[in-house]
Amino acid sequence: MVAKGRFDEALQKVPVRIFEETCHRIVSLSAYEAAHPRRLLYDLGPKLSASGQRFSPPGNHAGLYVAVERLTAGAEITGSVEAWNTSGGGTTVVFKVDVKLERVLDLTDASVLLALDLTPAEVQCAWEGQMALYGTEPVTWMLGRAAFASARFDGILYPSKRNYPDGRCVLIFTERLVKGSSGVVLFSDDGSVREVMPA
Repeated sequence: MVAKGRFDEALQKVPVRIFEETCHRIVSLSAYEAAHPRRLLYDLGPKLSASGQRFSPPGNHAGLYVAVERLTAGAEITGSVEAWNTSGGGTTVVFKVDVKLERVLDLTDASVLLALDLTPAEVQCAWEGQMALYGTEPVTWMLGRAAFASARFDGILYPSKRNYPDGRCVLIFTERLVKGSSGVVLFSDDGSVREVMPA
């Protein structure tokens, strides 16, 4: 019998929420030009690199990260709101992304954090390099893996570390999207639909 992880039981009980907002993703011009034009959303959220991401252990679930606010997207790519404002946008491309998720784990809700016995500091932890330095997984990796494995959620809404406390980000479990009830729509500059996920 597999031992239960820290979050497994609590994740079966916490409420899910509907999330439906226009979000943003900012990428460098070089990354934009290298992306396959027909699969741009895929290129922004492929199976994870060797280093992983905040709620995504390496080689685990696929995930697409977007920011709710445009300013937050800028802070996420440059490191802070101040750096984004100073850069003037630099050589970047801004995407509008309509996101509709039926079952989100809302880590901006204090009652959800309490139910998970999770602190805001743990959500904001400096996860980069923790495994290499200390041989232990970041708590956010544990939570992300458990949330995906539970099959109860199609995304995680969480406070942005780089635009705290005003900014919010969303991890979309792209493998959990169900056509007709949840999805992501990427728009071109002229407002036309560039890509839809799931197709």
